[in-house]
Amino acid sequence: MTPIAALDELSAPVQEAEQSPVNSHELEFNAWLARTFEALDQGQVLEMGDAFGRKLSHLYFDGQKHSALPQMANLIKAHPLHAACMQDPYTKRAFEKPRGYAGDAVMLDYIYRPEQGAAHMASEGNGAAVAAQTVYGVTTLGPSGLSIRYRRELLRSHIDQTVAISPQARILSVAAGHCRELDDCLLRKIPHQAEFVAFDQDPDSCAEVRASYGAPWLKVVEGNVKQLLRDSTDLGQFDLIYSAGLYDYLPDALATGLTDRLRARLKPGGQLLLANFLPDCHGRGYMELVMEWSLLWRTPDQFKALLPADMQAAAQLTVDPHRNVVYATWTKPSA
Repeated sequence: MTPIAALDELSAPVQEAEQSPVNSHELEFNAWLARTFEALDQGQVLEMGDAFGRKLSHLYFDGQKHSALPQMANLIKAHPLHAACMQDPYTKRAFEKPRGYAGDAVMLDYIYRPEQGAAHMASEGNGAAVAAQTVYGVTTLGPSGLSIRYRRELLRSHIDQTVAISPQARILSVAAGHCRELDDCLLRKIPHQAEFVAFDQDPDSCAEVRASYGAPWLKVVEGNVKQLLRDSTDLGQFDLIYSAGLYDYLPDALATGLTDRLRARLKPGGQLLLANFLPDCHGRGYMELVMEWSLLWRTPDQFKALLPADMQAAAQLTVDPHRNVVYATWTKPSA
């Protein structure tokens, strides 16, 4: 309280003390910090899942209404809970952003390949730490992590369906990352003449795709969104194009322009699949306040509005079973 505010309070009529909504919210948030840190210290996994998921997201949206998110982020960083969460390699990588952004392909591998997370914790001396194991389990096996696992399975099913129908199919993944949807897919199991093009701007991700899946049917192209928008890459036409982790970072106009260029690369009858995280995503509070991982969240209607006007009526929108991600699929009319 400032000195002026204190003088005003002394001169005001005596009345029953009331807490402002903002002060009440801060008290509630501080109580959450204390309870959560205690639960983490005791290895209470079920309590941690609820604390980092439903409870923190509730506090996040309440803080958003009171313009209190910067103060909440500062309170977390100053609390021992923050240092404890950083023992989780998934959380730490998002927070530190070694490639300039959260959600890079190495980070997602901590979800797809848990043994890599365990190896990282061991290398950091946290392999047996209760906090490290608890937070890692909660973040990668919670509903948001399950949505990312579901995404891999969904992409794999689209790849398999496309190749099963047309063994000569061409498939393009935009912002491909490490292409973990290629694990156990038909491209690696049956004879075919298909081609899979992995397009990504990160040279390290491109190198990992080559190392993991190097095969005659794989083509890895290092490039960026601007090149796709300018049509400066000679990629050809495709039966399936998907981009499942890029639109969360694209402003509306850029997203619409990219969608228009991608649909132009489809063969008649070809399918376009896009994805975006929802605003009420489970774990959004943890993502933004602890991991400092911010996305361009969109509702299904907002996501559909990104599509060029003549695509919207025929586009099919679905929400994943964990209710964190919206998918839009569109099929190019046959000639």
